[in-house]
Amino acid sequence: MSKRMSERDRRNLEEEKVEIKRILFLGFSFTKEVMDGIKNGLKDKDTFFVEEFPSNVLYDYDIIILNLDRYSSSFYSISKIVGKKQEIETFLRGGKILACHLVEPKELSLPSLGTVNNYDWSDITNYYIRGKLHNGLGEVVVANRESKFNEIFSDIFNNFKLKWRVDMPQMFSAYMTETIDVLAINNVNIAIAFFAEFKKSHGGGRIIFLPSLDEPSNEKIKGFYVSLVNSLLKLSKSKAPAQVSPTSIPAWINDYPCYKENELDEQISTLERIKQGHFEARRLLYEKDSFLIEPINFVFKKLGYETEIKEKLGREDIMLKREGFRGIVEVTSFESEKVKVDKTFAGDLGGQLTAHLRLGYTEEEREQIKLMAVINYETGKSPSERREWKTIFTDLGLEVLESFGISVLSSRELFQIYNSLVKNDTEEFKTKVREKIETTNGLLDLRELGL
Repeated sequence: MSKRMSERDRRNLEEEKVEIKRILFLGFSFTKEVMDGIKNGLKDKDTFFVEEFPSNVLYDYDIIILNLDRYSSSFYSISKIVGKKQEIETFLRGGKILACHLVEPKELSLPSLGTVNNYDWSDITNYYIRGKLHNGLGEVVVANRESKFNEIFSDIFNNFKLKWRVDMPQMFSAYMTETIDVLAINNVNIAIAFFAEFKKSHGGGRIIFLPSLDEPSNEKIKGFYVSLVNSLLKLSKSKAPAQVSPTSIPAWINDYPCYKENELDEQISTLERIKQGHFEARRLLYEKDSFLIEPINFVFKKLGYETEIKEKLGREDIMLKREGFRGIVEVTSFESEKVKVDKTFAGDLGGQLTAHLRLGYTEEEREQIKLMAVINYETGKSPSERREWKTIFTDLGLEVLESFGISVLSSRELFQIYNSLVKNDTEEFKTKVREKIETTNGLLDLRELGL
């Protein structure tokens, strides 16, 4: 079914449009000619250009165009934008619009100051987008005709030369988003530009992620950014626009919190993290194929493992590590209630895991690595309507899994483990669960853990 914007959608968008006045270009090193050209192209708007963060708080602007490249080059440049995370979140919670050129994810560390990443300037970029971006380089940029917003954004993809530096093979889902839409694709039909709209309960803000502009002439640069802002102006709408102070909010206002305001902010942040964890855990019950990897990885992390997703490298889906233990995890799923994990299915699973061992590890390392598998089955049904876990295996299938020494869990069992961790997040309980997983050959029995 096409997602093309209907006439009614277009009318509603126009009726609900609110006035946008203040546009901020953040982190760009434009020449005076380019800045003047953009201002002339947006004559009825107040347009600002700052290479560093402005003295006004970000909430004072209606649209921000962000050059993330400037805040990705060093530990200190990344620290600058990470330090503005609360301001950016406040901006988005005000129902406003941010457009950002996508760059390669980068994580840098200094021994005395810790680790920072260049996408940790909002929860959605850090938790849902950064880990799904895949480094690459290409010049084919095609507007997605099936996008609901194709009529708004297609011109900027059709009329200007763009170069993508990252793509997103798997789109994300997040509990705080209302709409996720692919705006443009590359020559192999992978998303390289997309749109995210927050739910009203999370402020209704919108983020547009775009490839890098690859135009050498000032005229083209001016034309692109004027076209981009005009597209964002068409997009701007809010049934309940946020109240904006008629006076610019000074930067020093953050030094004067109200009674217990900081304490409340910390509590809200904690609750958001808990809610986000619950959302990830529930994904265990319905995700399939490669989309299932991230929620599984999340629960293993919560169990105290160091984890690394290697699926995009053609390796095992997840590598687990803690002191004295290493394991590799293969993730699989199926929808049909007729599928059985028989001798062939189990043999294929064991073969995949042993192939990862053979290709990725030395002979000495192989002897120390535990093989593990997580299966989500009958994904189209509610867990309560599915077959009992043990009945999906044939006797020969179980024998094969045990012969490979594979510890096998269902994603529903991981969901139960997560819920138990929420209630009993102690090192003693984590150790008990880890030991059971690491020593099982064949099916894990949660009853032995009292679950």
